[in-house]
Amino acid sequence: MKSAVTASGSNCASRGVIHEDNNTTSQASQNVEHGSQSTRTTAQMGITLNNAAVGTEHDWQDANSRRSRRRYSVADLPFPHGSTYMHTWRNIFIPSLLTWAGSIQDPFGANTHVEGTVREIWCLVYPDILLGPKEMQITLGVVDNILNNWRSDIGKAGYKAIMDIWDNDPSFELASLEECAIYAESALKGFRFVYQYPDVMGSRAAFCSDLITKVYAKHLQRIEKSPVNYGPQIGALALVTVAVERGLTLFKDGVKGTGFIEEPWGRKVREWVSATERVDGDRWEKIIKQLQIHYQAIKGPTRVPFPLIKLDW
Repeated sequence: MKSAVTASGSNCASRGVIHEDNNTTSQASQNVEHGSQSTRTTAQMGITLNNAAVGTEHDWQDANSRRSRRRYSVADLPFPHGSTYMHTWRNIFIPSLLTWAGSIQDPFGANTHVEGTVREIWCLVYPDILLGPKEMQITLGVVDNILNNWRSDIGKAGYKAIMDIWDNDPSFELASLEECAIYAESALKGFRFVYQYPDVMGSRAAFCSDLITKVYAKHLQRIEKSPVNYGPQIGALALVTVAVERGLTLFKDGVKGTGFIEEPWGRKVREWVSATERVDGDRWEKIIKQLQIHYQAIKGPTRVPFPLIKLDW
Protein backbone atom coordinates (compact mmCIF):
# COMPACT_ATOMS: atom_id res chain seq x y z
CA MET A 1 0.00 0.00 0.00
CA LYS A 2 1.50 3.29 -1.08
CA SER A 3 1.45 6.49 0.90
CA ALA A 4 2.52 10.02 0.15
CA VAL A 5 4.04 12.47 2.58
CA THR A 6 4.27 15.91 1.05
CA ALA A 7 6.36 18.67 2.58
CA SER A 8 5.65 22.22 1.47
CA GLY A 9 8.29 23.40 -0.94
CA SER A 10 8.40 26.90 0.53
CA ASN A 11 8.78 25.57 4.05
CA CYS A 12 11.55 23.18 3.08
CA ALA A 13 13.38 25.87 1.18
CA SER A 14 13.24 28.22 4.14
CA ARG A 15 14.67 25.52 6.41
CA GLY A 16 17.69 25.06 4.18
CA VAL A 17 19.91 22.03 3.73
CA ILE A 18 21.86 19.95 6.22
CA HIS A 19 25.29 19.48 4.70
CA GLU A 20 27.07 16.31 5.75
CA ASP A 21 30.32 15.66 3.91
CA ASN A 22 29.66 11.94 3.61
CA ASN A 23 26.12 12.67 2.35
CA THR A 24 24.63 10.86 5.32
CA THR A 25 21.86 13.42 5.80
CA SER A 26 20.13 16.12 3.78
CA GLN A 27 17.04 18.24 4.36
CA ALA A 28 14.16 18.13 1.88
CA SER A 29 13.97 21.23 -0.31
CA GLN A 30 11.07 20.22 -2.50
CA ASN A 31 7.93 18.09 -2.35
CA VAL A 32 8.89 14.52 -1.50
CA GLU A 33 6.78 11.45 -2.10
CA HIS A 34 7.69 8.43 0.01
CA GLY A 35 6.62 4.85 -0.54
CA SER A 36 5.38 2.76 2.34
CA GLN A 37 7.93 1.40 4.78
CA SER A 38 9.54 -1.86 3.75
CA THR A 39 8.48 -5.07 5.41
CA ARG A 40 10.09 -5.64 8.82
CA THR A 41 10.47 -8.85 10.75
CA THR A 42 10.17 -9.40 14.47
CA ALA A 43 13.40 -9.65 16.39
CA GLN A 44 12.42 -12.73 18.32
CA MET A 45 9.22 -14.24 16.94
CA GLY A 46 10.03 -14.73 13.28
CA ILE A 47 6.77 -13.08 12.21
CA THR A 48 6.56 -10.57 9.38
CA LEU A 49 4.88 -7.26 10.18
CA ASN A 50 4.12 -4.50 7.71
CA ASN A 51 4.08 -0.80 8.48
CA ALA A 52 0.74 0.78 7.62
CA ALA A 53 0.46 3.67 5.20
CA VAL A 54 0.94 7.18 6.51
CA GLY A 55 -2.28 9.16 6.80
CA THR A 56 -2.81 12.81 6.02
CA GLU A 57 -3.25 15.54 8.61
CA HIS A 58 -6.99 15.53 7.82
CA ASP A 59 -7.17 11.78 8.43
CA TRP A 60 -5.31 12.19 11.71
CA GLN A 61 -7.77 14.82 12.93
CA ASP A 62 -10.76 12.74 11.80
CA ALA A 63 -9.50 9.67 13.64
CA ASN A 64 -9.07 11.61 16.85
CA SER A 65 -12.47 13.29 16.57
CA ARG A 66 -14.20 9.94 16.02
CA ARG A 67 -12.71 8.43 19.15
CA SER A 68 -12.78 11.57 21.30
CA ARG A 69 -16.51 11.10 21.99
CA ARG A 70 -15.64 8.55 24.63
CA ARG A 71 -12.43 8.53 26.62
CA TYR A 72 -11.20 5.10 27.62
CA SER A 73 -8.60 4.13 30.20
CA VAL A 74 -6.57 0.98 30.75
CA ALA A 75 -9.23 -0.13 33.24
CA ASP A 76 -11.63 -0.51 30.28
CA LEU A 77 -9.39 -2.91 28.36
CA PRO A 78 -10.99 -6.34 27.75
CA PHE A 79 -8.73 -8.28 30.10
CA PRO A 80 -9.76 -11.14 32.39
CA HIS A 81 -9.00 -10.72 36.07
CA GLY A 82 -5.34 -11.11 36.93
CA SER A 83 -2.21 -9.01 36.86
CA THR A 84 -0.46 -10.92 34.06
CA TYR A 85 -2.43 -9.25 31.27
CA MET A 86 -1.79 -5.73 32.53
CA HIS A 87 1.89 -6.51 33.06
CA THR A 88 2.08 -7.69 29.45
CA TRP A 89 0.31 -4.53 28.32
CA ARG A 90 2.84 -2.28 30.03
CA ASN A 91 5.97 -4.26 29.26
CA ILE A 92 5.31 -5.75 25.82
CA PHE A 93 2.31 -4.20 24.08
CA ILE A 94 3.16 -0.53 24.69
CA PRO A 95 6.89 -0.87 23.83
CA SER A 96 5.94 -2.72 20.63
CA LEU A 97 3.39 -0.03 19.73
CA LEU A 98 5.93 2.77 20.22
CA THR A 99 8.56 0.84 18.27
CA TRP A 100 6.16 0.87 15.33
CA ALA A 101 5.25 4.55 15.83
CA GLY A 102 8.94 5.47 15.91
CA SER A 103 9.65 3.66 12.66
CA ILE A 104 7.07 5.35 10.42
CA GLN A 105 7.54 8.51 8.39
CA ASP A 106 4.82 10.48 10.17
CA PRO A 107 4.70 9.95 13.96
CA PHE A 108 2.08 12.68 14.32
CA GLY A 109 -0.15 10.75 11.91
CA ALA A 110 0.24 7.46 13.76
CA ASN A 111 -3.22 7.67 15.36
CA THR A 112 -5.03 7.49 12.05
CA HIS A 113 -3.57 4.23 10.78
CA VAL A 114 -2.73 2.33 13.94
CA GLU A 115 -5.62 -0.17 13.86
CA GLY A 116 -3.85 -2.80 11.75
CA THR A 117 -0.75 -2.62 13.94
CA VAL A 118 -2.83 -2.88 17.11
CA ARG A 119 -4.45 -6.05 15.77
CA GLU A 120 -1.06 -7.54 14.81
CA ILE A 121 0.53 -6.87 18.19
CA TRP A 122 -2.61 -7.98 20.03
CA CYS A 123 -2.54 -11.34 18.25
CA LEU A 124 1.09 -11.78 19.25
CA VAL A 125 0.74 -10.99 22.94
CA TYR A 126 -2.92 -11.88 23.65
CA PRO A 127 -3.74 -14.82 21.34
CA ASP A 128 -6.31 -16.09 23.86
CA ILE A 129 -8.42 -12.88 23.92
CA LEU A 130 -10.81 -12.11 21.07
CA LEU A 131 -10.56 -8.53 19.82
CA GLY A 132 -14.05 -7.87 18.47
CA PRO A 133 -15.42 -4.51 17.24
CA LYS A 134 -16.28 -3.24 20.73
CA GLU A 135 -12.98 -4.42 22.19
CA MET A 136 -11.11 -2.82 19.29
CA GLN A 137 -12.88 0.51 19.84
CA ILE A 138 -11.87 0.50 23.50
CA THR A 139 -8.30 -0.53 22.73
CA LEU A 140 -7.92 2.15 20.05
CA GLY A 141 -9.17 4.75 22.51
CA VAL A 142 -6.47 3.74 25.00
CA VAL A 143 -3.84 3.57 22.24
CA ASP A 144 -4.74 7.11 21.16
CA ASN A 145 -3.87 8.32 24.65
CA ILE A 146 -0.59 6.40 24.61
CA LEU A 147 0.50 7.89 21.28
CA ASN A 148 -0.54 11.41 22.28
CA ASN A 149 1.32 11.14 25.59
CA TRP A 150 4.40 9.68 23.87
CA ARG A 151 4.69 12.67 21.53
CA SER A 152 3.96 15.09 24.36
CA ASP A 153 6.63 13.50 26.55
CA ILE A 154 9.19 13.82 23.75
CA GLY A 155 8.26 17.48 23.35
CA LYS A 156 8.69 18.11 27.08
CA ALA A 157 12.00 16.23 27.07
CA GLY A 158 13.28 18.45 24.25
CA TYR A 159 12.49 21.57 26.26
CA LYS A 160 13.92 20.14 29.48
CA ALA A 161 17.18 19.15 27.77
CA ILE A 162 17.76 22.82 27.02
CA MET A 163 16.76 23.86 30.53
CA ASP A 164 19.37 21.42 31.84
CA ILE A 165 22.03 23.41 29.99
CA TRP A 166 21.18 26.49 32.02
CA ASP A 167 21.09 24.44 35.24
CA ASN A 168 24.29 22.42 34.73
CA ASP A 169 26.63 24.74 32.84
CA PRO A 170 28.34 27.21 35.25
CA SER A 171 28.74 29.74 32.45
CA PHE A 172 24.94 30.12 32.38
CA GLU A 173 24.52 30.44 36.14
CA LEU A 174 23.74 34.16 35.99
CA ALA A 175 22.72 34.29 32.34
CA SER A 176 19.91 36.65 31.43
CA LEU A 177 16.99 35.68 29.23
CA GLU A 178 18.59 37.69 26.45
CA GLU A 179 21.81 35.68 26.72
CA CYS A 180 19.86 32.43 26.66
CA ALA A 181 18.04 33.65 23.56
CA ILE A 182 21.37 34.40 21.87
CA TYR A 183 22.59 30.88 22.68
CA ALA A 184 19.40 29.35 21.25
CA GLU A 185 19.61 31.44 18.09
CA SER A 186 23.21 30.35 17.56
CA ALA A 187 22.30 26.68 18.06
CA LEU A 188 19.49 26.95 15.51
CA LYS A 189 21.63 28.66 12.88
CA GLY A 190 22.62 26.10 10.28
CA PHE A 191 21.05 23.42 12.52
CA ARG A 192 24.16 23.40 14.70
CA PHE A 193 22.18 21.73 17.49
CA VAL A 194 22.00 18.55 15.40
CA TYR A 195 25.76 17.99 15.16
CA GLN A 196 28.19 16.61 17.70
CA TYR A 197 31.01 18.66 16.12
CA PRO A 198 29.29 21.50 14.24
CA ASP A 199 32.57 23.27 13.38
CA VAL A 200 34.51 20.23 12.13
CA MET A 201 33.73 20.04 8.45
CA GLY A 202 33.88 16.50 7.14
CA SER A 203 33.02 14.79 10.43
CA ARG A 204 30.33 16.82 12.15
CA ALA A 205 28.34 13.70 13.12
CA ALA A 206 24.71 14.58 12.45
CA PHE A 207 22.15 13.56 15.10
CA CYS A 208 24.94 12.80 17.58
CA SER A 209 24.79 16.05 19.54
CA ASP A 210 24.32 15.96 23.28
CA LEU A 211 20.85 17.51 23.02
CA ILE A 212 19.60 15.04 20.41
CA THR A 213 21.00 11.90 22.04
CA LYS A 214 19.77 12.93 25.48
CA VAL A 215 16.17 13.13 24.29
CA TYR A 216 16.45 10.11 22.00
CA ALA A 217 17.60 8.04 24.99
CA LYS A 218 14.19 8.62 26.57
CA HIS A 219 12.49 7.12 23.53
CA LEU A 220 14.76 4.07 23.59
CA GLN A 221 13.94 3.59 27.25
CA ARG A 222 10.27 3.27 26.29
CA ILE A 223 10.83 0.63 23.59
CA GLU A 224 13.68 -1.49 24.97
CA LYS A 225 11.38 -4.39 25.94
CA SER A 226 9.67 -4.62 22.57
CA PRO A 227 9.92 -8.15 21.12
CA VAL A 228 9.24 -6.84 17.62
CA ASN A 229 11.52 -4.93 15.29
CA TYR A 230 9.93 -2.52 12.83
CA GLY A 231 13.28 -1.21 11.64
CA PRO A 232 15.23 2.04 12.07
CA GLN A 233 13.51 4.59 14.29
CA ILE A 234 13.52 7.27 11.60
CA GLY A 235 10.28 8.85 12.79
CA ALA A 236 11.34 8.91 16.43
CA LEU A 237 14.70 10.51 15.57
CA ALA A 238 12.92 13.17 13.52
CA LEU A 239 10.42 13.70 16.35
CA VAL A 240 13.27 14.16 18.83
CA THR A 241 15.05 16.58 16.51
CA VAL A 242 11.96 18.76 16.16
CA ALA A 243 11.34 18.62 19.92
CA VAL A 244 14.80 20.11 20.49
CA GLU A 245 14.29 22.59 17.64
CA ARG A 246 11.00 23.66 19.22
CA GLY A 247 12.62 24.14 22.63
CA LEU A 248 15.39 26.29 21.19
CA THR A 249 12.87 28.30 19.17
CA LEU A 250 10.81 29.04 22.29
CA PHE A 251 13.91 30.29 24.10
CA LYS A 252 15.01 32.32 21.09
CA ASP A 253 11.63 34.01 20.73
CA GLY A 254 11.01 34.31 24.47
CA VAL A 255 7.51 32.84 24.26
CA LYS A 256 5.74 29.84 25.74
CA GLY A 257 4.30 28.73 22.42
CA THR A 258 1.79 25.99 21.77
CA GLY A 259 2.02 22.36 22.78
CA PHE A 260 3.95 19.78 20.79
CA ILE A 261 1.09 19.24 18.33
CA GLU A 262 0.46 18.57 14.65
CA GLU A 263 0.55 22.19 13.50
CA PRO A 264 3.25 23.29 13.02
CA TRP A 265 5.44 20.57 14.50
CA GLY A 266 4.00 17.56 12.66
CA ARG A 267 4.87 19.13 9.33
CA LYS A 268 8.41 19.84 10.50
CA VAL A 269 8.84 16.23 11.64
CA ARG A 270 7.86 15.00 8.18
CA GLU A 271 10.45 17.34 6.67
CA TRP A 272 13.18 16.03 8.98
CA VAL A 273 12.36 12.42 8.09
CA SER A 274 13.91 13.06 4.68
CA ALA A 275 17.19 13.44 6.60
CA THR A 276 16.77 10.64 9.16
CA GLU A 277 15.94 8.18 6.37
CA ARG A 278 19.49 8.70 5.08
CA VAL A 279 21.15 7.71 8.36
CA ASP A 280 23.13 4.53 7.68
CA GLY A 281 24.08 1.66 9.98
CA ASP A 282 27.39 3.19 11.03
CA ARG A 283 25.72 6.43 12.03
CA TRP A 284 23.01 4.60 14.00
CA GLU A 285 25.77 2.78 15.87
CA LYS A 286 27.42 6.11 16.67
CA ILE A 287 24.14 7.61 17.87
CA ILE A 288 23.53 4.63 20.15
CA LYS A 289 27.07 4.78 21.51
CA GLN A 290 26.81 8.52 22.13
CA LEU A 291 23.61 8.24 24.17
CA GLN A 292 24.87 5.57 26.59
CA ILE A 293 25.64 8.05 29.36
CA HIS A 294 22.16 9.57 29.09
CA TYR A 295 20.45 6.20 29.06
CA GLN A 296 22.27 5.02 32.16
CA ALA A 297 21.38 8.28 33.90
CA ILE A 298 17.71 7.62 33.12
CA LYS A 299 17.89 4.04 34.36
CA GLY A 300 19.68 5.01 37.57
CA PRO A 301 22.76 3.54 39.27
CA THR A 302 20.85 0.57 40.72
CA ARG A 303 19.61 -0.63 37.34
CA VAL A 304 21.46 -2.81 34.86
CA PRO A 305 23.37 -0.53 32.44
CA PHE A 306 21.87 -0.29 28.97
CA PRO A 307 23.93 -2.45 26.57
CA LEU A 308 24.87 -1.38 23.08
CA ILE A 309 22.03 -2.31 20.77
CA LYS A 310 22.82 -4.94 18.18
CA LEU A 311 21.43 -3.44 15.01
CA ASP A 312 19.88 -5.91 12.57
CA TRP A 313 18.08 -3.43 10.33
